[in-house]
Amino acid sequence: MAGMNPRWRVDGKTLERCDIIGPTVATLMSNNSFIQCDFGVVSNIVDTVLLENKVGITIGTIGLNHCGFTQSSFRWISFTARPEFLEEFRKQASSTQ
Repeated sequence: MAGMNPRWRVDGKTLERCDIIGPTVATLMSNNSFIQCDFGVVSNIVDTVLLENKVGITIGTIGLNHCGFTQSSFRWISFTARPEFLEEFRKQASSTQ
């Protein structure tokens, strides 16, 4: 995912109390944080919104790299990530439910 076109990647942004509305698929790259965020599902967020990217290539997604989201809501957004970043996100997501 390091070769992702920079036009389709968001780097180093911090968003607070924002509504992020899709539909879209976001690729989680490295060092993203999601604090007290609402993902629009009642239970089992990790298994319902995350797709594991085992090959490291994504087409048609928006990359998130070094971004922070606080008290934001995500509607009609799916996430994909490499296994190492997926585990990082799972830990953060389970602590916000």
